Parts: sequence; C-alpha cells; structure tokens
Amino acid sequence: MVSTLPKGTLGCDYSMARPGGAAIAAAGYRFVLRYLSYQPEKNISPPELADLHSHGLYVGFVWETTGTSILGGAGTGAVEGTAARTILEECGVPADVPIFVALDEDDRGVFGWQGSIREYLV
Repeated sequence: MVSTLPKGTLGCDYSMARPGGAAIAAAGYRFVLRYLSYQPEKNISPPELADLHSHGLYVGFVWETTGTSILGGAGTGAVEGTAARTILEECGVPADVPIFVALDEDDRGVFGWQGSIREYLV
C-alpha cells in the first residue's frame, strides 16, 4: 500500500512482541514500524506482514542492530543494507521501499558522526 498519512495519524513499533494486526488496528493505530536485524526473532516475517496488511495497516521498516551501527560508515552500511534488503525480499517487499536506520544515541553536536552517517546511508 502506498499512501500519505495525515498529520496526527497514530502508529506503533514493536520488536519481539507480536500483537497481531487485529489488535493493533483495534487500538486505533494506522501504521506499524517493524524491525529488520541479524536477530530473526526480532524481524518481520512474511506471514506477519500479510496479517498487518490484511487489517489495513501501513508498514514501514527500520534496520536496527546495536543502535549505533549507523556510525560504522560505508562498509557497514553496504553489509547491513544487503542484509536488510534480503529480509524484505523474503517478505515480497519491492526493492524501492525505503528502509529507516535506528540511531539510539543523540548525534546533535557530536563531531564526525554526521559524516559517518552519510557514508553509511550511501
């Protein structure tokens, strides 16, 4: 599904829990952000994605391993990008769907981080 969601639309994210599309939609959420990682139990699966879509939920994807791997530069980004894309291919997600990357630290004002992040994302 492709859409622009209106301002104020409620969404949620979760990693190990699996509340199911019916419960998420019943709670008033319209979208879900789901994780991609090296931990299979944390990752979205094809049946889960189908369940979320069957309840009218939009789904976005976030790569997260250590929470700071985005600081690893281009080499790390290439390896992790390939791993993330492989998970999404298994779910039938088109290659042009964006993948967000988590940084679980405050990068404002930290010298050198922005360059590493840009390199990772290329």
